[in-house]
Amino acid sequence: MNPKLRLACLGLCISPLALEAILQPALSELGLLDGRPLLVASVCSGVSIGLVALDNMGLNWRLLRFHERDPALAAVHSRGWARHHATWHRQAVTLPSDSPQENLLILSPDCGPFSHQNRHRSQDSMRAALAELASILSVQLSRRQPQLVIFESTSAVLHRARLQAANFMVAALRWAGGSRYTWKGRLLCPAHDLGAHNRRNRLFIVGSLRPR
Repeated sequence: MNPKLRLACLGLCISPLALEAILQPALSELGLLDGRPLLVASVCSGVSIGLVALDNMGLNWRLLRFHERDPALAAVHSRGWARHHATWHRQAVTLPSDSPQENLLILSPDCGPFSHQNRHRSQDSMRAALAELASILSVQLSRRQPQLVIFESTSAVLHRARLQAANFMVAALRWAGGSRYTWKGRLLCPAHDLGAHNRRNRLFIVGSLRPR
């Protein structure tokens, strides 16, 4: 198995619980739990634990499209969510012109450049990752404006040495969403908050589209 895929699958042990804890109140607040199909787009989300969470919650949802450059991870979407007939797009900075509008956008860009575990982490790799994030948001958020945005990353960006990266992420989300979004951040420890065995903290930033 692809090492990246193996590591991503390990996260499935605990991360869906974290996503459920984030999704339930956010969807309820926006009135998206009314039984109508929830239309979803997944961007750079690896094995997309957010989709596992939606299934676990028993929601009526449909995956419209997913953007994933790694063919092995893309295959997880294609096989695991085959019933949705979603379209795969290798690039996250392009959009299909005929794609229906999603209600929910799940973004979980590669957190490797910021992780404590990445011994080869460098300022250059962090800057490149942040520049790519800004480009992705300018397309996926500015042009589409879904009702709910779930952004997930490693809590390592909150470390003093990488706090500038966290500030950039928040600024990029606010810039791409404009004044139409309300943003809230939450740090979850699966062991402490959800009773799971894994102690890896995850950072979630939730964007809700304000009514016109």
